[in-house]
Amino acid sequence: MRQFSTKSPSEIMFESLGNAIREEQEKLAKKQKWLSQLVQLLGSQEFLIAPFVEETLVHALPTSMSQVTQIAGVDGGIVSEAMTGFDLALYRAVAAVFRGVGKKIQSDYIPHFDPDPQIFFSPSLQSRQEFNHMCTLLRLYAEYEVAKMTIQQSDASVIYIDGKVAPLQSDFSLSNPSKLVLQAEQDVKKIYEELVDLAFGENVLLCGIVKDSRSREYTSSMGKILPQVIQTFKLDKKFMQYWPYMLDDLQDSQLGDTILQAGERTAWLKSSLPSWLDTSLGAEIRTCLVKPLADDQPIRIEIIVPDRENGMGSATDIALAAVHILTNHGMALAIPTIILEADQRTKLSADHLDAVIDQISLTLGVPREHLRKRRFYSSSLS
Repeated sequence: MRQFSTKSPSEIMFESLGNAIREEQEKLAKKQKWLSQLVQLLGSQEFLIAPFVEETLVHALPTSMSQVTQIAGVDGGIVSEAMTGFDLALYRAVAAVFRGVGKKIQSDYIPHFDPDPQIFFSPSLQSRQEFNHMCTLLRLYAEYEVAKMTIQQSDASVIYIDGKVAPLQSDFSLSNPSKLVLQAEQDVKKIYEELVDLAFGENVLLCGIVKDSRSREYTSSMGKILPQVIQTFKLDKKFMQYWPYMLDDLQDSQLGDTILQAGERTAWLKSSLPSWLDTSLGAEIRTCLVKPLADDQPIRIEIIVPDRENGMGSATDIALAAVHILTNHGMALAIPTIILEADQRTKLSADHLDAVIDQISLTLGVPREHLRKRRFYSSSLS
C-alpha cells in the first residue's frame, strides 16, 4: 500500500535546506581542522615565498603606538533615484580625524561634521546599470577628494578608506559607456593617482578596510606555494595530498578565522596593481588578514606603498596598532571605530532626497508625484 508523507511542503523544504547547510558546515569544519594541523606542522618555520612579503605566516599585532598620532577614516554615502526624464543623486564624503589614539581621543571632521551633499543631475542615462555605475563613480570621487583634503589639512599619518584601497577594474567595466560616464571614470582615475602621489610625497599611508571580504586571493596564493613548501620541508605526503581539496572554495575570512588568534595578523601578501593605474607611481598593494577580536570574523587590510618603502614601515605599524586599539573599545566589532564614525557622518537617507525633490517641485511648479512617477516595484535584475 502506497504511503504518503504527512509533512507539509514547507517542512520538507526546510528539512532539505537543513541537510544542505549541515553538509556545508561539516565540510568547512573538516577544512579548518586540516588547516590547524598544517599550521602546527609548520610551526614557526619561515616557509612563505613570493608573492608573500614576509616568511612566517602569523604575526602579533602591535598593541601600542610609540607617539600620539593623528589617523583618519574616510567614507562616502550616496542616495539616488531615477525620476521622470532625469536621474538624481545626492552624495558626500567625510573624514573623521582622531587625535590622541591610545589615550583620550579627540576628533575633527573634514570638510565638516555634517556637510551639505552634492547634487548630481542628468537627463536619464541609457540604463539603470549605467545610472548605478555613475553613482559608484560619484561616491569614489568624493572619497578620494576628501582623502586629499585630509592630507593637506591634517597631520594624519594613516588614512583608512572604507573598502578597497584602490578602485577595482570592475568599477570601470561598462561596455560602450556614455560620454558622461566615460568622463567620470577618467576623473576618478585621475584624482586617485593624484591622491597616491600626494600620500607618497607626504609619507601618509593609505589603508583599505574591507569588512566583509569574499575574496580567495590569500587562500589561492597559499595553494600556489604549497607544492614547493611540501618538497622543501619534506612534509608528510599522505597528509598533504589533501591540500587542493582543503583550500578549494575556502574564503580568505574562513582561513583567517582558522589560523589566527585574537590580536594576530597574517603575513603581508603582495597583490596585483589595477591595470589602469599609472605604473610611473612606483606603487604596490599589499594585503593581510587581521583578527582584532576573538568573537568576530577577521577583516582584510590593504595598503598601497611605494615599491621601495622609503620609511613607510613605521606608518604600517601605526596602522596595525590603531586597528587593534580602535576595535578593543566601544562595540565588540572587528571594525575600527574611526571607520564607523566616518560612516555615521556620511550617511544619506530618503529624507535628504525628499527635501531636494520638494525644492525642485516648488521651483518648477510641478507636483512631486509627476516628478517621481514610476513603477513601484524593485528587482535584483533591474
